[in-house]
Amino acid sequence: MAANWSQLSEDLLVEISGSGGKTGRLGPLDPGPLDLQTTIVNWTKPEVGFFKLTTDAALLQATSKVCFGLMTRDQNGHVRRSSIQSLPASFSPQITEAVAICRGVVLAVNSSFLPLVVESNTKVVIDMIKGGRSLSRYWRYDS
Repeated sequence: MAANWSQLSEDLLVEISGSGGKTGRLGPLDPGPLDLQTTIVNWTKPEVGFFKLTTDAALLQATSKVCFGLMTRDQNGHVRRSSIQSLPASFSPQITEAVAICRGVVLAVNSSFLPLVVESNTKVVIDMIKGGRSLSRYWRYDS
């Protein structure tokens, strides 16, 4: 399945070609060009005194569900908390990954696992967060 992104009147038009060729609209969230390169990276422990949150997400289009895997490890690499979650929703892959990160951060904060390093396999979402791009239209954290 290939995805093509284009900006259209402040909304992001997502065109997905493949079986069933669907078109959907997102808000003013532009992840930029898609990077389809694959890089294998080995997991490393966080620095002493830190926790590391690792997240992953999946879309189950046939059942209109999104699933999240969340895991927090300590400086020794021991799993301190993990969770598998799902919800009835139909998000884009980038929004699904962003929601997984948000849920993981909430899980870590509620468990007092701070300071925290966040790790995700979705470079586009990580770059948006690091670049200060707003995701507030899609998620929020209420203390």
